[in-house]
Amino acid sequence: MLRRLAPALLTDQERQYAPWLADVAAGIDELLGLEANWDSYGAITPTRVAAGALLEILIEVTSPNTPRPVIVPSPAGHFQAEWHENGIDLEIEVISRTQIDVLFESAADSWNLVFKGDLSLLVEAVDQLSG
Repeated sequence: MLRRLAPALLTDQERQYAPWLADVAAGIDELLGLEANWDSYGAITPTRVAAGALLEILIEVTSPNTPRPVIVPSPAGHFQAEWHENGIDLEIEVISRTQIDVLFESAADSWNLVFKGDLSLLVEAVDQLSG
């Protein structure tokens, strides 16, 4: 039986940080139950390491006003957080804690970058989602 992510990875302070964080952690926990080849194209089962990395990044780059992301598994065994809000499309695939692939599109700007350190541009992109 899987140990629940919300209690295992989130502190009380983190649960209060964004109102959706515990629900997102519970959804990720369900996705950890996917079996290999879940997409019938050879997808790898998402890992707890990938789940923890995504939650850490979400805690780092979001604020209490950030809308709730949609979380989807990646065929490579990672997770992706997606927002399609206020004319902005933002997709964050967390490859590891130190490698984050980000696609950002808005009416004014568009970019696809791999972050390996400074996340300030990603924080700015997430801030734009709040309106």
